Amino acid sequence: MPTLPIGPTLKRLRRARDMSQEQLAVYLSVTPQAISRWETGAALPDIAQLPALAHIFDVTTDELLGVDLTAKEARIQAITANAWDNYSAKGHLHQAVDLLRGALLEYPNSHTLIAALCFAVWWTRHAPRQPHEDQATHYKATLEEAIALGEKVLAECTQDEPRHQVIQVLCYCYPNLGQTDKAVALALQMPDASISRNALLCRIHRGTQRYTQYQWEIYSTMDTLLNNMTCINAPLDNGNNPYTPAEFAAIQQKVIDLYALFIEDGQYGFFHTRLASAHMALAHYHAQKKDPTAALGHLQHAATHAIAFDTVQSTAAPDATYTALLFRGHPMGAQQWSKDSPKNTAQAVLDDMQHADFAPLRSHAAFSAIENELRPHAVMRTPPGA
Repeated sequence: MPTLPIGPTLKRLRRARDMSQEQLAVYLSVTPQAISRWETGAALPDIAQLPALAHIFDVTTDELLGVDLTAKEARIQAITANAWDNYSAKGHLHQAVDLLRGALLEYPNSHTLIAALCFAVWWTRHAPRQPHEDQATHYKATLEEAIALGEKVLAECTQDEPRHQVIQVLCYCYPNLGQTDKAVALALQMPDASISRNALLCRIHRGTQRYTQYQWEIYSTMDTLLNNMTCINAPLDNGNNPYTPAEFAAIQQKVIDLYALFIEDGQYGFFHTRLASAHMALAHYHAQKKDPTAALGHLQHAATHAIAFDTVQSTAAPDATYTALLFRGHPMGAQQWSKDSPKNTAQAVLDDMQHADFAPLRSHAAFSAIENELRPHAVMRTPPGA
């Protein structure tokens, strides 16, 4: 009979601890002959004994069974990267979920995969798999599944990265199901921004590493700050928004102005998509105010930024960098930019231009010109293998 993988591993672990077969047999309440048969491959321990063996030798059951943990982890990382890069990040949300579910059949105890699935499921909350699905029912079921996956990771996993990933999702999900206290409790477990990873690395590094770390901190802080400014008009406790439409339009203009301040040379990279959104919001506002000149002006800017974003994403070299003063030499990372829809940005702007707000503008030649400018760039991405 050929030697089974657990035999040589068990023998090696026992000898490394200077333990006899008799001593191990006593720990497990079996005979020394049973240990001998396991080590020669003539028999296998009962599956219920594997956790005890793993505990005795302070190893995982995978290690005990001779699983190549390095190869396993590399395979899991490749799966999660594929699910994000080729599916979720390109708007193929349900295909990403299906890919991760399939991977969990192969690696059912991988907290890395469970955390990735938690995040992927949460991303589908606004995208029912079938057009006829009830949006509210889908939304609730999606949040409940994401919560169940996240809570499983928190209950079982001691590694920081999967735990932090699901804490983020849980903090997003709990409040929408009336469980705000749970979200607050989790959020309070996380460090303040002043002692975050990025902030601490700024203090730790020296020389070039310190410069690039400060640069990254400024870059990510700018993104957070300006993105938060677009979200600040959420309803208050009384149901009213804190800002009037005119005031919020002024805030959107501040967002645009601040991007220009930080990135003075106009090489906005990823932030072209943020600027396209800000200009679309202002186009809606001015259309509602019956100011066609201003509305068309912002539509043109939105189209220009949308096309620029899509062009950079599809053509930028892997080593492309920003050239603005603060971010000079900072990697652009165009290949990692993500969208939560298979539409590229040009298609999204083109579709938004069909909104009823813009009906009075359709007779303007400038409106048609903007549509014609967008159409050659508008794309609906298809998932790999479709």
